[in-house]
Amino acid sequence: MPEHMLAPQIDSALCNLCGRCIAECPTNAVQWVQGRPQILHARDCVYCGVCEDICPVGAVALVFEIVQAKDAFDRAEEP
Repeated sequence: MPEHMLAPQIDSALCNLCGRCIAECPTNAVQWVQGRPQILHARDCVYCGVCEDICPVGAVALVFEIVQAKDAFDRAEEP
């Protein structure tokens, strides 16, 4: 699967251009591109979820759910 498909997705219709995702990205994977935030360096994204959490309008979405190993084991043990 291409790297850009694994990176968080930014919905340009919802984005209010606040730049929080850019300012808070710990790896600088999110950058301004033609006046809009974009995941410019998909290979640098560590899928930490900061961009999704910090977005005030819900414009950023992680493509996959991040499940902590403990949570996965707990769910597996449920009847």
